[in-house]
Amino acid sequence: MHLFHHLPAPAVGLTHWAVYEVPLHGIDRQWSTHFVGFEQSSGLVQVTSQTLEFNADDALGLSQTGKVFHLMGAPAVETGPLGKWTQWKKLSGVKLERDITTSFYKALRALSGAWI
Repeated sequence: MHLFHHLPAPAVGLTHWAVYEVPLHGIDRQWSTHFVGFEQSSGLVQVTSQTLEFNADDALGLSQTGKVFHLMGAPAVETGPLGKWTQWKKLSGVKLERDITTSFYKALRALSGAWI
């Protein structure tokens, strides 16, 4: 994942979020990073496509589809997002995952001067 410094599109706010890595393109290739959480405006659960870039100063991630996601507040494990994540993995043929939420959050706090 790279860092970007401009906002290419309006951001979609994600609350009660988590971050996962999966071997979407094969176990021997770089694992892809995905955000899962509640979309702030609608309350619907969102699983992002592969996150390509991330701006730690503003907690903004650019997905492969061109959407920008804003991680809002602290991460949280919720039943709705976990169910949608499990469904997404099944539909995508993914069996392995790494939950990197805690380490991602700690790194964000350190890099951004505790933006939360």
